[in-house]
Amino acid sequence: MSVDKHLASARKYYSQSRLADAIYEYRRVLDLDPNNQEALDVLQSLTDDPAEELAGQSGKIKTNFLAHQAQEHSGSIWKKPPLMVLLSVLVAGAIYGIYQLVVSIMNHDKEVAMRYVEVHLQRPVQKDGQAYLSVEIVNLNPQAIKDTKFKYQISGMDGSTLASDTVTISTAIPAGDTRTFAEVKLAKVAGQASRMHADLVDLQLGPKPAILPENANKFIEAAAMKPVDAINEFTQIVKAQPDFVPAYVRLGQSLLSNNDLDLSIKAFEKAVKLDPEDANAHYHLGVAYFYKADFAAAKKALEEASRLASDDPVISAALKQASVKAGGKDKIKAGDLDQTTTGATEAAPESEPAGDSQPVEK
Repeated sequence: MSVDKHLASARKYYSQSRLADAIYEYRRVLDLDPNNQEALDVLQSLTDDPAEELAGQSGKIKTNFLAHQAQEHSGSIWKKPPLMVLLSVLVAGAIYGIYQLVVSIMNHDKEVAMRYVEVHLQRPVQKDGQAYLSVEIVNLNPQAIKDTKFKYQISGMDGSTLASDTVTISTAIPAGDTRTFAEVKLAKVAGQASRMHADLVDLQLGPKPAILPENANKFIEAAAMKPVDAINEFTQIVKAQPDFVPAYVRLGQSLLSNNDLDLSIKAFEKAVKLDPEDANAHYHLGVAYFYKADFAAAKKALEEASRLASDDPVISAALKQASVKAGGKDKIKAGDLDQTTTGATEAAPESEPAGDSQPVEK
């Protein structure tokens, strides 16, 4: 074989990192051309032998090839391309597995929480082909929810679907509490609407509450009770979990519903003291002061609630009414703070929970 062919083979092997084969081919080059500069240079770099020795020992080149091979493999095996790819796949798989586990846990918590959320559709009306209604959301969970989404369907007199869509109420619903949103705009209705049906489809959970599981279950059960029956239950919860703010708020609500203004105010003040950043505690404290006819104190508490939760229309409505009262000497009248303002837990007689159908008024 000619020098050129050996050189070509050596270069190919060298480019492929087949160093043993490259050394062999360059040695063959020196057998045929002892002064070939390329062969001398490459072999010197690969064997650490002087060029003179290589040229003088063309047929019997002494190499430290094994040392070079050891050096070549001295790096971490994880740096080899195939193993790097495999390692990347394994790491990505582990990260994805952890992600799926977290998502699964979060979805499980959400699914459980959705069992204790009620959506009531109130006073649906149709104006100029546009459907409106008030939406009451009852959250029995010991943690807040937001972005409550429900799907509705409006049917005609013959049962045909006139409109179908989803509505999302972004405002947070505090733990164990209720919010009512008036004049929620729905899709345009082409035809005479007869009935409407709605189903809760999604929500987002607020921060996980610092409450023991057994007390969380008791909280849910108590939140579903009538206020007069819930007083004792919430009293037991605050004794067992004296730092859980929503339990004090619900205890205060139950006492207020039972016309025990002074004790309800104490419960709300305790909640505010435990967490001055809890807008719902300030809100209910303001409502209690309102019913006690202390409109200045009510206005102050509701202003703080509004500062902490400026997007809550219920708080805004209560503050507006308290401000009017604080500016005059009007006596409190029944209905001054209606259900839309107070967030009472009991649904109005005309309300209908999501999942049931209800006639649409004209």
